Amino acid sequence: MIKSSLKSNFFKFTESKKKKFKGSEYKYFNENLNIIRFNFFKNQKINYNFSNNISGNEFILLVTSGVVTFNLKKKKFRLKAYDAINFFPKSLNLEINTLKKGSAFLISAKPYKNFNNFRLKYFNFINNIKARDLWGGQCISRPYEAKFMTLVLFDLKKGFKFKDKGHFNEQITWLINGKMDFYVNNKIFSLYKNCGVDIRPNQVHGGTSMGALGFDVFFPKRNELGYKNKFIY
Repeated sequence: MIKSSLKSNFFKFTESKKKKFKGSEYKYFNENLNIIRFNFFKNQKINYNFSNNISGNEFILLVTSGVVTFNLKKKKFRLKAYDAINFFPKSLNLEINTLKKGSAFLISAKPYKNFNNFRLKYFNFINNIKARDLWGGQCISRPYEAKFMTLVLFDLKKGFKFKDKGHFNEQITWLINGKMDFYVNNKIFSLYKNCGVDIRPNQVHGGTSMGALGFDVFFPKRNELGYKNKFIY
């Protein structure tokens, strides 16, 4: 179980003042999960240098709009909307070349044990992850089980309501589009585009959707059967 003195909290991404490209770079860090969002224009290079405290983390690069390319393990990848790559970087540098205006997320989690034989995974959330009904028909979820974290793309119908009694996993939820009323830790907040909530372990939380598309990321990864990978090839 994760032990933490931090409380659940709503947040917006804070724009970095040290960005090296013509666009926007936003960062959000907590104890075990890190999320960086890049807004970029066409024909740019984004050079990201991992700090020493996260260089050994597990990463998922997720593109939500636009087109980018980058090299990893002597391979060149081209990513479009909802393409993702799960990897452990051996270098402290990551260079992304943008071909079309858009946005991307770089998500990372701290390993909590030694691991071997990890294979880079490249997939598309829509085409390769089976849609699941985890909440009774009003929420379409596409869960990806990484080595140390779980990342779920969700599409909430208008009027969808849920209440979660809490779980031992740390969770970050953020919206790509839409809106929902959300509560946690005796706080009520309206989540909207590019707004999120950091949910600490064992916190009761829930809300009502006005129609929303977004992501949940969990650390450690969810062990329930519904969150296990079922790829479509």
